[in-house]
Amino acid sequence: MKNILYLSILFAFASCSIKTHYVQTGGKTYPKTEENSILIYSRTPEKQYEVIGSVAVFAASEKQSLKALKKKAAELGADAIIEINLDKISSVSQATGISGVAVKFK
Repeated sequence: MKNILYLSILFAFASCSIKTHYVQTGGKTYPKTEENSILIYSRTPEKQYEVIGSVAVFAASEKQSLKALKKKAAELGADAIIEINLDKISSVSQATGISGVAVKFK
């Protein structure tokens, strides 16, 4: 019975999408950008940039996570997300957590 309850809870969370962002204290605000124009960097780019804040998403798949992360960064006015960190959760579902730093290029 415990296994059924555990699996029910797991599937409930796997079907949800959790998004969050943390804007830097004293940070500037920027107009919204187009989510399809958001660039992704696994490392720090050589271009000069300003940090807007951290963004993180948990969703049912890697593709959904990346799309949601770009959407959140676009809402903040970011040009790119740097220092991407991807975490696959080993379970019955293919749940994926992804986070990074939203930046505006100078």
